[in-house]
Amino acid sequence: MPNIQKRTITGSTTVKGDKPARAIVLPLLPMDGSWSVTGHVIAVDEGAPRASVTYCPHLTGTLTEGAVAQNNTPKIASQPRDGGREQAWAPGGINVVISDRRVEIEVAGIEGKAITWAWSLDVVTVSLR
Repeated sequence: MPNIQKRTITGSTTVKGDKPARAIVLPLLPMDGSWSVTGHVIAVDEGAPRASVTYCPHLTGTLTEGAVAQNNTPKIASQPRDGGREQAWAPGGINVVISDRRVEIEVAGIEGKAITWAWSLDVVTVSLR
């Protein structure tokens, strides 16, 4: 019988500069089954005027004997769609890092700026063991 869990992960961090930083660590995935991550990751300029970009990840994958596979690797959608380039404020965005049964999300800012990143993500796992 499958074990289905849903968790909401919320948090925030401040990133200075454009170097990627691992910021969001999701719960450990099951040994066998499937996983899904949906929600919002918002970057807000701490300076004035306040600019922001919202990223809307929709990630899915499977696990077989602890080996994680990501089903989709598309570009993560954002609002505004251009990631903020038209408003002359485009943070480096988010990137998914998978290691063993761990999924983490990196965030990257803009050189010379402090950016607050906030997130609310729903993580659904289906364990077949």
